Formats: sequence, structure tokens, C-alpha cells
Amino acid sequence: MQGHYRLYMVTLLPDTYPPSGALKRLLRSRLEQLGVEPHLVPGFLRSLSVAIFTDRYHTLSRVNRTLHYLGWTGYDLDYHTLQLAIACFEADGLRSLESKPAQWFERRFRAA
Repeated sequence: MQGHYRLYMVTLLPDTYPPSGALKRLLRSRLEQLGVEPHLVPGFLRSLSVAIFTDRYHTLSRVNRTLHYLGWTGYDLDYHTLQLAIACFEADGLRSLESKPAQWFERRFRAA
């Protein structure tokens, strides 16, 4: 079979992804390492979802600039924390976060 290739599709089952609870705990831990106080995490994540949703290109520098504009001037995300946040939001459906009240974020990302 020289010159012929077979393409195999690999499907990841939902069980192979980390559970969303583990992602949220990891995200909360990373944010606390960056200096976000535990009681401020839900509000920070709400602002972060706004920063990501309003800018479809959401590069790290643009997201940080938007967060600073929204009042989070003492905090700068790193690339990996931003990607982790995007993964958490996508697990919950990023588009639906635009109209979520602050209490929704408090319930979803409260300290354990």
C-alpha cells in the first residue's frame, strides 16, 4: 500500500475530559495565586466573561486591557489562566454567560 494512507478518526468520549468541577477548582486556585482574593473570584470571573465575550479576538493583552478598564487594575492574567477560564466558560456555554447575574457566578465559583 505504498502512497496510500488511512485516516482514522479519534473521538474523545465525554468521560475523558476533566470534570468541570475540577476545571473550576483549578481556575479558582490559579486566580488566587495571581492575587485575586477568594471572595472576589466570582466578580472577577463575571468581568472576565464580559471581556472575552465582547471581543471576539480575545488576545491576552486585549483581555487584560478590558479587565483594567472594568476596574481590575491590580490583576494581570497569564496565558494559561486565560485558556483555563475559556475552557471553563465553554463547558458552561460562553454565549449564555452574557446575561447571567452576579449571583450565578457566585453559586458556580464559590469557595469550597
